Amino acid sequence: MEYELQSTAPAGPPIFLFVVDTCLDEEEMDELKDSLQQTLNLIPETALVGLITFGTHVMVHELGFADCPKSFVFRGTKEYNTQRVQDLLNIMPPNRGGAAQQAGGREPALGRFLMPVAECRWDDVGT
Repeated sequence: MEYELQSTAPAGPPIFLFVVDTCLDEEEMDELKDSLQQTLNLIPETALVGLITFGTHVMVHELGFADCPKSFVFRGTKEYNTQRVQDLLNIMPPNRGGAAQQAGGREPALGRFLMPVAECRWDDVGT
């Protein structure tokens, strides 16, 4: 599904956030991986991508550490408000710039959860 805001001009490269249901049998998962790889090959290399997988739990994957894959796990039976998710992921709210990073010790999502597709390796994520 694709959403496009009509009221504002783009502020940067397009962002593709892949939200993947992992409750699939092995054959369907292999087909999904193939489809995702084909999609990644079609989007511009400067586009930003992110990955969230869900099943019993929701996992927000950090893409910035290829040597040691890392993800944050949220219980699927619990509700989290926006502020709580930002706290748990240690990210600053949008439109805060460098001052917020200094003030709260928070990091931007860019470079951790969102990366240019050209810099991502997706072989082992979600398996």
